[in-house]
Amino acid sequence: MNKVILIGNITKNPELKKTNTGKSVVSNSIATNKFYKDQQGQRQQIVNFTNIVLFGRQAEVFAEHLTKGSKIGVIGELRTRDYESNGVKKYVTEVIVNELEFLSSKNDNQNNQGEYSQPEPKTDYSQPSADNEPEIRVEDIPF
Repeated sequence: MNKVILIGNITKNPELKKTNTGKSVVSNSIATNKFYKDQQGQRQQIVNFTNIVLFGRQAEVFAEHLTKGSKIGVIGELRTRDYESNGVKKYVTEVIVNELEFLSSKNDNQNNQGEYSQPEPKTDYSQPSADNEPEIRVEDIPF
């Protein structure tokens, strides 16, 4: 099974692009936070940045409605691809998003500057699953 579930904030304003075949695509990254207490009892934070890619209508909605700092939930598949740059083979690991859920709105980001007290009502922009696996929604995650 290859399934990734992330809840975090997007790290830059989305830029909608088109593939060679004319399909919409957005590449971005999501910052996820982990909090813990160190040996002195001080609260510490670890931030992880994960590349995400959205295609089709999902990419268009993402670019239209979200800005840097928007809180989202995504479910997708982890993929690694390679490319060559100046004769050097490079590898990129990213999450291909199958399901997207808004957890804040543009106004939340502008008014609260990244602080979220109450998320807006959730809006689900999921792509239909190609297989018969049960659908997992961000609301079903126990944390």
